[in-house]
Amino acid sequence: MTHYKNQNAFRLIAGLWITGGWLHFACSIVNHESFAQALPPYAAVIGAEKSQKMGAKNAGYPLTLQYLGKDAGQWLKQRGIYLNGRILSQQQWQVSGGLKKGGFFEGFIGAGIDFDLQTLLGIRNAVIHTYVGSLQGQPYYSMTGSALNYNRAWVYGDEFRLAELTWEQTFLDKKIRILAGRSSLSTEFNFSPTYCTFAYAGCANPSFYIFDKSSAPYLTGTWGTTIKYKPVKTVYIKTGIWQTQSSLMKRNHNNWPGKDWAFGETTGMDLPVEIGYVRAPMNYRYSGRYDIGAFWDTAPYIDQYYNTQWKSRGMYGGIPKKFKGRTGIYLQAEQVIWRPSMQDSQEIILFGGADWRTGGYTPIQHQVFFGVRDIGFGTISKHDTIGIHFQYLQLSQRLTRRLDDTFKHSGFSARSQRNKEFGLEIDYGFGLAPGIQLMPFMHYSWNPDQLYSAHPKPNVNHAMVTGLVFTALLNQALGLPQKFKDPF
Repeated sequence: MTHYKNQNAFRLIAGLWITGGWLHFACSIVNHESFAQALPPYAAVIGAEKSQKMGAKNAGYPLTLQYLGKDAGQWLKQRGIYLNGRILSQQQWQVSGGLKKGGFFEGFIGAGIDFDLQTLLGIRNAVIHTYVGSLQGQPYYSMTGSALNYNRAWVYGDEFRLAELTWEQTFLDKKIRILAGRSSLSTEFNFSPTYCTFAYAGCANPSFYIFDKSSAPYLTGTWGTTIKYKPVKTVYIKTGIWQTQSSLMKRNHNNWPGKDWAFGETTGMDLPVEIGYVRAPMNYRYSGRYDIGAFWDTAPYIDQYYNTQWKSRGMYGGIPKKFKGRTGIYLQAEQVIWRPSMQDSQEIILFGGADWRTGGYTPIQHQVFFGVRDIGFGTISKHDTIGIHFQYLQLSQRLTRRLDDTFKHSGFSARSQRNKEFGLEIDYGFGLAPGIQLMPFMHYSWNPDQLYSAHPKPNVNHAMVTGLVFTALLNQALGLPQKFKDPF
C-alpha cells in the first residue's frame, strides 16, 4: 500500500513539475512585466481577480489561470509554434462485483508541439504535429473483469510513448486535407470529442472499433495516412491506409525511431472509409454531425474459441488458432438540442451510434450506444457538466463458449457466460477553472466479458466502479493558443 501511495505522490509531483516547467519556459521567452508578476504562490487568487479580463466565457469560474500562459502563447504563435497538453488523473474504487474489490489508479500525462510551417518556413497550409504521452497505473480490467467497458486512460504499462509525429496539409481552401506520419486512426475515424468526456467506454472510439480491429490505440501510433475531401462545406468523404503493428502493445515498444518504425514490424493494413454531414458549432447554433463508415482490417488475429487443432481452448488449452481479415460498418449521430446563443458554451448534446461486424470472428458481434452530455443546464455552475452514457454489446459466441469450457474444465458448475454485456456511466463534472475539471462518476457493468482475464471466474455478473477524475487541458487552462486539426 505504501508503494502505491508513493507512486501516486510521484505522479502528482510529475504533473505539477511539467506544468511548472511550461510556465518557467514561458517566462524565459517573454519579457513582459505583468506576466512575470503573475507567478507568486498565490497566483490562483490573482487569477480569480483577473478573470473578468479573460472574456465572458470565463465568467462563473471560481478562478482562472489563463493569464499565466496568454502572453507566452501569443509570442510563440507569432513564430509558428503552438504548445498543447493535458493531465488526466483517475482514482477509482471497485466497490461491487468484478474480479476483486479495492482502489486503483489510472492516469495519463501528454504534451506536444505543433509547428505552423507557413509561419516558420513559408509552406502554405502545412502543420507538423508532435505529441508524447505517459501512462501510469494498473489496468482497469484486472479489477472489473470487463475489457470492453474500458477506461479512457487504457493503461497497459507504465511507459513513455510517442503518440504522434505527422504532417498535415490542406489544399483548395481546406477542401482537401492529407494527414500522414506516425499516428493512430482512432482520432480520425468513428470518433467524437464528446466520447472523451466520459471516464469509461467511449474514448477515443466505441468499444467495437477498438477491440474488433488490430490498429494501434490512440495513445500510440503507426505509419498511416488519411485523405479527406469536402465537396461542400457541410459534407466530407475520407479514407486512409494505416499500418497494423501488434508489437506496440508489448513492453518496451514505445513508438520511438528505430525498430518500432521498421516496416518489417507490419502485420497488416487497416483500410477505413467514412462519409459524414457536419454542422460546425462556429457556424450553427444547433450544431451536429452524422456519419457512416466501414473498415477492412487485413491483419491476422487469434480465434476466441479454437486452438490450432480445432479444439476448445477453454477445455484443452493449446495455441490459439489464427484467422486473417475482419470487416465492419458503423453509424454515428450527434446533435445539440439546446444552446442559448451562438456565443454560449452552454449546451445539451445527444449522441448515439451502432457498429456491426460483417466479416471475421471478433469479440463483439455488434454494439449500440447512446447518451447525453449536459453543459450548464440545471447544474450548480454554468461550467459544470452532467453526463450519461449507456452501451449494449452483443458478444461473440466463441468468446462465451470458451469461458463456459474454462469453467467446466476447472470443475465449476456455473451458469453459462452471458453473451450480452451492458455498461452505464453517470457523472457530474465541476468546472474549477477554464480547462480544469473534477468529475465524480459511477460506472456499472452487467455481465463483464473477462476477455483479458488469465483466470476467469464464474458467476461474475456485474462490476461497479466509482471514482474521481481530475482533468487539466493545458491550452484552455493556461490560455495557450492551439493549432487544431481539421478531422471533420
